[in-house]
Amino acid sequence: MILANYIKSLIFKNFLGVFIVLILIISGNQFFLVLKEAIELNVLTAEIFSLVFFKSLRDISTIFSISLFFSTLVSMSRLYRNSEIVVIKASGASDYFFIKILTPFMLWFFFINLILSLFIGPYAAKRTQDIRHEASQRPEFLTLMERQFQVFSNGKITIYSEEVENLEDFDQNLKNVFIKLNRHNEDSLIISQLGKKFLNQNTNEIFLRLTNGNLYRNLSQPGQNAEITSFEKFEFVLHNMDNGKNDLENKSFELSLSDLIDSDRVEYKSEIISRFIYPINLIILSFLAIILAEEKFRSANNLHYFEALFLVTIYLFLLEYFEKSLFLDPYLLLLGYFFIHLFFVLYTLLKCKIKN
Repeated sequence: MILANYIKSLIFKNFLGVFIVLILIISGNQFFLVLKEAIELNVLTAEIFSLVFFKSLRDISTIFSISLFFSTLVSMSRLYRNSEIVVIKASGASDYFFIKILTPFMLWFFFINLILSLFIGPYAAKRTQDIRHEASQRPEFLTLMERQFQVFSNGKITIYSEEVENLEDFDQNLKNVFIKLNRHNEDSLIISQLGKKFLNQNTNEIFLRLTNGNLYRNLSQPGQNAEITSFEKFEFVLHNMDNGKNDLENKSFELSLSDLIDSDRVEYKSEIISRFIYPINLIILSFLAIILAEEKFRSANNLHYFEALFLVTIYLFLLEYFEKSLFLDPYLLLLGYFFIHLFFVLYTLLKCKIKN
């Protein structure tokens, strides 16, 4: 009991360290990817960190499994290096003994990972897709260019500004503004000394506020004089970003477990299978780490770390490959998952038998 608690505490401490390092690495990588994506999709500054957070959280189940695998490998290798396990094995204990005492501990991690796979990961994927979709609905005139005639909304809006000052969250100050509008088959011109384009976060609308200018109407009516109206302040809505927000169909990996169960669609059944079966790799990889740990003790080099990295990569690659290839056939997908897990179970048992 004392030995089991000692090994568990060592694995848990190393797990926290590996998990935090992997999260930081993945979050840093996602940050640069999101910055690049933000330019293409008109992502707001306030949404960048949310997008980084949810994209990192989306793969939390895989990160969790890899963290436990390497923390177990490092912890057991350290015990071999300090000859603590050597003394225990001298009394007749084998690798099966360590697998047996660590199984209840690993099962706790498995159930946590199952929750991550069933609920947390899909929720993060949905929030990521929601933010992307909202950004994709924003019009091009979120960013106005200086001294360029820009045409938007299929030719209904033309905007020109002599000077443009960029502010936060795509807000912009404009100077010497020219605008041509075509609404309800009526052309209008607006010439203003100053203007400001801003996003109202509460109403999700893009406004254009103009100061000290003239509004010219009835320009397209033959035989009629143009109607000229001077104004000190003129404000109108350029775009409502809520329009078209609900026209995106949810993908299976973004839906809640209850929605998947209630549906009869084939790909939804495959998604249920993936969420339940995929986390099993955590248990198998953890036991494999116990077996691989002795390789360092028997060899002067660190080849067992390369073997571990190779096995993890192949394992996760095969799971993802089968998921993508057989997603439209849930029964074949289940069979594919079964054989992948079975292969690595047999590999683990074979290595254990050879060593002992």
